[in-house]
Parts: sequence; C-alpha cells; structure tokens
Amino acid sequence: MWGLALDEPLGFLFPIYLCRMLAAGRVKGGAHRLSSAIYRAFVPAGGVVLDATEATRIVVGAGGVSGVECGDGSRVEGRTVVSTLNPRQTFVELLRGVAMPEDLRASAEGWQWEERSLFGLHLGVKGDVRFRAAAHEPRLDEAMIVFLGLETDDELLAHLRRVDAGDDRGGEWLHVTVPSRFDASAAPAGHAVVRCESVARYHDRWREEARSFGDAALALLARHAELGEVVLRRHHTPLDIERKLITMHRGSIKHGAYKPLQMGYYRPNDLCSRSATPVAGLFLGGASMYPGGMILGGPGYLAAQVVVEHLASGPSSR
Repeated sequence: MWGLALDEPLGFLFPIYLCRMLAAGRVKGGAHRLSSAIYRAFVPAGGVVLDATEATRIVVGAGGVSGVECGDGSRVEGRTVVSTLNPRQTFVELLRGVAMPEDLRASAEGWQWEERSLFGLHLGVKGDVRFRAAAHEPRLDEAMIVFLGLETDDELLAHLRRVDAGDDRGGEWLHVTVPSRFDASAAPAGHAVVRCESVARYHDRWREEARSFGDAALALLARHAELGEVVLRRHHTPLDIERKLITMHRGSIKHGAYKPLQMGYYRPNDLCSRSATPVAGLFLGGASMYPGGMILGGPGYLAAQVVVEHLASGPSSR
C-alpha cells in the first residue's frame, strides 16, 4: 500500500518504511486538515491562494522565470516559481517550448508511474467496529492498520501477481483502519468511520466494476469484523484518484514509481533532486522530488530552505 514493489531492488528503503510503520500517525480530523492549517498560516502572512485557477504555462525569459500564466487568462508575476506538480506537468506541459538540457526533458518524458494504485472503501457506521479475532489477540482493536484476507507470504505474492496481470478481485485483501478509534472528531458520537484499501490497477473498467468490487470488500470485512449499521458508503477507485488530484496521473499515489532511477539523488532526476532546476528561478517540491510521497512534508520543507537561500542571495534574485 506504500507503493513498494517487492521485486524491485529497493532494499535501502525497507528500513525507512519499517521505522515509519512502527511510528505511524494520523492528522487529527483527517489529512486535509494539514493543508488547511498551512492555509491559515499562509494567508495572514501575506499569501494569496487561487484555488479555482489552473496554471497553464510557466513564463521564462532571458533571465529565467518571470511568472505563471493561468487558464482564466490571468498572469502571476514573479522571478521565483515552485512547482509541486509531477515532472511531466512541470517540464513537458508548463515549460513547452523552453530550452532545457536534453537529459532533463528526456527524464520528464520518460517518467514512470506506479503499476499499482489503490481502491478505497470508506464507511460510516452507526455503532462500533470490532474484529472477531480480537477475542484471541486484543491488540487488534488497538492497531492503526489491520490486514484482512491473506495469511501467508505465498498468498500475498500470488495476489499481487494476479493484480499485475489485470485480474482485480475484490474481497481478497484489505488494509483496514478505524480512524474514529484514534480521533473522536472523525465521527459523531455513537458512530465509527472505517477506511478500507485494496491494491488495484488503473483501468477504465472501474466505472462499471467499482460497486461489485466494493461489495466483495465489504463482505470480506464483515467476515472478520462485527459492524454496526452502515449508514454511509463511498468508493474511491484509481480513476477517482486521478480525477480529484490531477498530479496523480493514472492513480499514481506517489507522483511516480519508486524505482532505482527515480529514487534518492535521481528523484525526479540528478539535475533537480535538490529542488533547484536548470531553469533559473524554478524550483521543485512535491512527492515527485526527493524524498518522495506519503505526506512526509520533506519535499516542501527542503524546497523552502533552498528558496530562502535563493531569495537571500540578493535583490536581483527576487
């Protein structure tokens, strides 16, 4: 569910993810509260948010970037631009016609997306959720994530091979979290919120198959847990992920696959992994930059440090 393919030579990442698993956390009220908190700090400090405006072109002149053109015909002036979009959007779409190193353009055009995405089943339940096996293992009711449906390594590998072959089967494997168990603000009193996720491929059939896949996932959950009355049900397919978050092309939850040549110093490429780019005044943040996705905050934090140094280098840089 974190985007790591078991057959990729990414051993250096597993200790990082193990540490993150053992120190898992969640944002009170949901992850969107994090962006809301940043918004509330940004606007009083003089920032302006244009949340209904789409960037269509990064304007570049002889001295570097000079602003951003928007879909409504407006233009935002500035000699410093930070893009948190994926590499294709930044370097191929928004910088169309701009001269740049051939290696940079080639890496953006050849950017690889994850082979797997996620199917989400979100439930609002009147009552509570209790895992039946908690009678023998009480820690199940205290766990942030519970895996249902697969018992052995061989079953997991067989399942992933079927998914990669395009054989999506709802009801085989779920990652289940009950956010309201850890955050009372997630649901009204006497209710619970349940979030189920399943590894899935991106394809157009989700328009017809989402309901049946969700039915199978709900049946698997019901076999392993006692549920109250389901009063709210929502599906989130890879198509929905792409539609809601246009940077996540093909439901790419990390803005790009975790492969050896797209990680570390090569994320998104060896010319831009330190946030600054060969285009003067243009910087990168976002999940397609080092160190990657999963709401780390790392790419934005690193970009901010580099931009502050850039702006402090002299009036001509502003």
